[in-house]
Amino acid sequence: MSSSKDVLARAGSSSLIQLMVLKFVLGMYASKDVLALASLKVDLSSIEPGSTVTVKWRGKAVFIRRRTEDDIKLANSVDQGTLFEMSF
Repeated sequence: MSSSKDVLARAGSSSLIQLMVLKFVLGMYASKDVLALASLKVDLSSIEPGSTVTVKWRGKAVFIRRRTEDDIKLANSVDQGTLFEMSF
């Protein structure tokens, strides 16, 4: 027969485990300042077809290219079976 102390001890340890799991999961979410650094707004309407713009994001260069119709046709004409897939 279980005593009331055993029941309370089990309930308390169960609640403690739930609290620890919850704190762990919530700790994995990014803070607001990190999320603010994760986004970048670029006006794409000013980029001419065939030109490339370089912007900085998180201190790194990001290259944005506005492709021409010929660039798009060339990319679509490639046989996807011949492309190499890297696995890490």
